[in-house]
Amino acid sequence: MIRAGRPRFSRRGLRAAIWLLSRQASSSAFVRSAVIFGLIAVNIGIASTRWTLLIEVQAITSIQGVSVMVLDRARHDIERGVVYAFDTPRAVLAVHPKRPTTAKIVAGLPGDEVVVTVEGATVNGELVADGLPLLEYLELPASRFETRFVVPDGALFVVGTSPFSYDSRYWGTVPMSAGQGRAWIIM
Repeated sequence: MIRAGRPRFSRRGLRAAIWLLSRQASSSAFVRSAVIFGLIAVNIGIASTRWTLLIEVQAITSIQGVSVMVLDRARHDIERGVVYAFDTPRAVLAVHPKRPTTAKIVAGLPGDEVVVTVEGATVNGELVADGLPLLEYLELPASRFETRFVVPDGALFVVGTSPFSYDSRYWGTVPMSAGQGRAWIIM
């Protein structure tokens, strides 16, 4: 199974991010935020276009144990196993209509072979996600999602670590052009 790496962040940096959040109500010059279904995105700094604090507020998160990430819009280096944020695909917007940003773990790169079955999803023969546990919720047959394909050029296969992550097992690959940047797990 793919696990996201956790880079080290100083307590000072985390305190600064929390301080910025607390100042949100009183000073929109420093923090602009948008509340979206399950996620709060907060731009850090005056008219910041590089750093965004992503705060997960839904009960079941797609990456287990993660509630806060920092999105670095200047980092577009993509490698297997890193958390990457992207514009939410249309298929996801049908389920989460007010979620413009999604962050998942990169499991498959262009040229990788992906197999999705009710037993799990594999990339180049390595298990990256267990089964299709959302079938009952989606009220669709397994045959709708079971597939075998090669990740096309300019696309990514992404997953969460939670069994209930709504990810590429259900809605396919994500175009690299939809990428917003690399996300770093804080806590």
